[in-house]
Amino acid sequence: MINLRLRINPEMVDVAWGFIQEAIEGLRSGAAVQFSAPDLEDEDFAEAWEESLQEELDVDIVSLEYLFSKTHFGEDDVTISPEAAEGVLRSCAAVRLWLRTNKLGEVEDPVLESAEIYDLELGPEESMALWTYCLLGVLQESLIEILMGEE
Repeated sequence: MINLRLRINPEMVDVAWGFIQEAIEGLRSGAAVQFSAPDLEDEDFAEAWEESLQEELDVDIVSLEYLFSKTHFGEDDVTISPEAAEGVLRSCAAVRLWLRTNKLGEVEDPVLESAEIYDLELGPEESMALWTYCLLGVLQESLIEILMGEE
């Protein structure tokens, strides 16, 4: 088991959770996810490949939902299994990509991953989407550090 210690204002976690739920809805519909099968000419294989990846993403999303809706994430220490942590990592990546595509499309990639984000003039919704994107990045970094220490 791993112990996650992040202190975040509960109101800000709630804001992020709203954006995460929107992303999850899009990701679960499958329309927001584009998987490329290694052999696109074999339609049956491509379909099975996409279905398998969607099923794995759905399982990973459950770990992220648990973290945000069933724990006091951000307020208290949270204990999760390494397997759940890996699911959170993968689902964070998917949600961040969804946010990048659907809410932060006007922001260039180099800016998103740099201190230049503080210079951006964004509207309220984009600002909160950016907050969520950054929070999930910090969560990923924290989990990676913890998991690397577990080995």
